Amino acid sequence: MVENRIYWNMETETMSRDKLLEYQWSKLLPQLRYAYSNVPYYRRSFEDAGMKIDDIKKVEDYYERVPFLSKTQIIANQRTNPPFGDLLAVNPEDLS
Repeated sequence: MVENRIYWNMETETMSRDKLLEYQWSKLLPQLRYAYSNVPYYRRSFEDAGMKIDDIKKVEDYYERVPFLSKTQIIANQRTNPPFGDLLAVNPEDLS
Protein backbone atom coordinates (compact mmCIF):
# COMPACT_ATOMS: atom_id res chain seq x y z
CA MET A 1 0.00 0.00 0.00
CA VAL A 2 1.20 3.50 -0.80
CA GLU A 3 2.17 5.56 2.20
CA ASN A 4 0.37 8.89 2.52
CA ARG A 5 3.24 11.37 2.80
CA ILE A 6 3.49 15.12 2.42
CA TYR A 7 7.00 14.94 0.94
CA TRP A 8 8.44 12.68 -1.72
CA ASN A 9 11.94 13.31 -0.33
CA MET A 10 11.70 14.98 3.03
CA GLU A 11 15.44 15.63 3.35
CA THR A 12 15.79 17.65 0.15
CA GLU A 13 12.33 19.20 0.15
CA THR A 14 12.79 20.69 3.60
CA MET A 15 16.38 21.93 3.21
CA SER A 16 17.18 25.56 3.81
CA ARG A 17 17.75 27.59 0.66
CA ASP A 18 21.51 27.67 1.29
CA LYS A 19 21.71 23.90 1.85
CA LEU A 20 19.61 23.28 -1.26
CA LEU A 21 21.91 25.43 -3.41
CA GLU A 22 24.92 23.62 -1.96
CA TYR A 23 23.32 20.26 -2.77
CA GLN A 24 22.38 21.34 -6.30
CA TRP A 25 25.89 22.64 -6.89
CA SER A 26 27.39 19.33 -5.72
CA LYS A 27 25.35 17.62 -8.46
CA LEU A 28 25.79 20.24 -11.19
CA LEU A 29 29.55 20.75 -11.09
CA PRO A 30 30.44 17.12 -11.96
CA GLN A 31 27.97 17.27 -14.87
CA LEU A 32 29.55 20.48 -16.16
CA ARG A 33 33.01 18.93 -15.93
CA TYR A 34 31.83 15.80 -17.76
CA ALA A 35 30.18 17.82 -20.53
CA TYR A 36 33.25 20.03 -20.93
CA SER A 37 35.50 16.97 -21.20
CA ASN A 38 33.27 14.80 -23.38
CA VAL A 39 30.98 16.99 -25.50
CA PRO A 40 32.75 18.92 -28.28
CA TYR A 41 29.93 21.44 -28.54
CA TYR A 42 30.14 22.45 -24.88
CA ARG A 43 33.93 22.68 -24.85
CA ARG A 44 33.79 24.95 -27.91
CA SER A 45 30.97 27.04 -26.39
CA PHE A 46 32.97 27.59 -23.23
CA GLU A 47 36.10 28.46 -25.18
CA ASP A 48 34.17 30.82 -27.50
CA ALA A 49 32.88 32.57 -24.37
CA GLY A 50 36.50 32.90 -23.19
CA MET A 51 36.12 30.63 -20.21
CA LYS A 52 37.40 27.36 -18.83
CA ILE A 53 35.52 24.93 -16.63
CA ASP A 54 37.68 25.97 -13.67
CA ASP A 55 36.27 29.50 -13.98
CA ILE A 56 32.96 28.16 -12.63
CA LYS A 57 33.38 28.23 -8.87
CA LYS A 58 29.79 28.68 -7.65
CA VAL A 59 26.18 28.49 -8.82
CA GLU A 60 26.11 32.22 -9.56
CA ASP A 61 29.03 31.78 -11.99
CA TYR A 62 27.02 29.12 -13.78
CA TYR A 63 24.03 31.38 -14.30
CA GLU A 64 26.12 34.40 -15.23
CA ARG A 65 28.72 32.81 -17.50
CA VAL A 66 27.74 29.42 -18.90
CA PRO A 67 26.28 29.75 -22.41
CA PHE A 68 22.83 28.22 -22.69
CA LEU A 69 21.77 26.06 -25.62
CA SER A 70 18.60 26.85 -27.59
CA LYS A 71 16.49 24.56 -29.73
CA THR A 72 17.55 26.57 -32.80
CA GLN A 73 21.21 25.93 -31.97
CA ILE A 74 20.56 22.20 -31.55
CA ILE A 75 18.85 21.96 -34.95
CA ALA A 76 21.62 23.94 -36.67
CA ASN A 77 24.26 21.81 -34.98
CA GLN A 78 22.58 18.58 -36.10
CA ARG A 79 22.36 19.85 -39.68
CA THR A 80 26.06 20.72 -39.66
CA ASN A 81 27.13 17.44 -38.01
CA PRO A 82 24.45 14.83 -38.77
CA PRO A 83 22.83 12.86 -37.30
CA PHE A 84 23.44 13.91 -33.67
CA GLY A 85 25.49 17.05 -34.06
CA ASP A 86 28.53 17.25 -31.83
CA LEU A 87 26.37 17.10 -28.73
CA LEU A 88 26.88 13.46 -27.79
CA ALA A 89 28.74 12.73 -24.57
CA VAL A 90 29.56 9.19 -25.70
CA ASN A 91 31.14 7.62 -28.74
CA PRO A 92 28.38 7.05 -31.37
CA GLU A 93 29.65 3.47 -31.76
CA ASP A 94 28.67 2.83 -28.14
CA LEU A 95 25.01 3.54 -28.92
CA SER A 96 22.91 0.48 -29.59
